[in-house]
Amino acid sequence: MIDINAAKQAMSKASNKEVKAFAADMVRDHEAVNKQALDLVLFANEVAYHKDRQQRAGDSAHSVGQQSRAQGPAANRPEDLSGPSAARRARCRQPEVTEVPMLPRRTLVTALAFDALAIAAHAATSEIVMENLVIAPAQATAHVGDTVEWINKDIFAHTATAGNGDIDVTVRPKKTVTSVLQKAGTIEYYCRYHPNMRATLVVEP
Repeated sequence: MIDINAAKQAMSKASNKEVKAFAADMVRDHEAVNKQALDLVLFANEVAYHKDRQQRAGDSAHSVGQQSRAQGPAANRPEDLSGPSAARRARCRQPEVTEVPMLPRRTLVTALAFDALAIAAHAATSEIVMENLVIAPAQATAHVGDTVEWINKDIFAHTATAGNGDIDVTVRPKKTVTSVLQKAGTIEYYCRYHPNMRATLVVEP
């Protein structure tokens, strides 16, 4: 949140257009990451809620079954059947049901929250450099959720524009812009200002 607040202050106070634009990009990218984290937490709470309801329903059914057996006619109880004890047990033997213990709701939520944090912790940052009218590396590999730093070392602006619309980033001279990869796929992109500048980004799940 420190980066977002600083960027928002830059947007409101800076007089330089390039600084304002860079700050706006930073706010957009960080807010997208925060939204992903919030969606993961909401999903964890939803899963925990349904698990808790299933556990309560199972406990209630088990309690009703025990009460019904306790109140059944004496003639149906194993100890009141005539004949040898082994025969009585054979006639009254019921299939055994093994109950699988369910995690308490708080434990489940905590586990899912740690999973969400682990996903965020494994996100990586890849650098793609635009210099001397060349994009390097020409083919890069990243994962969904990773951050790409588009670094322009030239004295003129470049773009990273995909034909399918997955990427469209403008990088001013001597500036760096970041973006978060949202979906998997192979992205072939180029610079709109210098069409000979082309590269490929493979985004894995």
